[in-house]
Amino acid sequence: YSREPLPAESPLWAHPRVAMTPHVAAVTRPAEAVAYISHTIGEMEQGNAVTGHVDRQRGY
Repeated sequence: YSREPLPAESPLWAHPRVAMTPHVAAVTRPAEAVAYISHTIGEMEQGNAVTGHVDRQRGY
């Protein structure tokens, strides 16, 4: 879409086949990504809160 953030009245927010994600651009370094993912999986396995968790009920 051409406007960011997407306006609240946009029908895309309610479209059943659209999943809204943030506009993110960055370089991914494999070693850092593996460390982050490994840490996050460990947190999930221990039942801890996870950084960046998406709350689908809130819509983001």
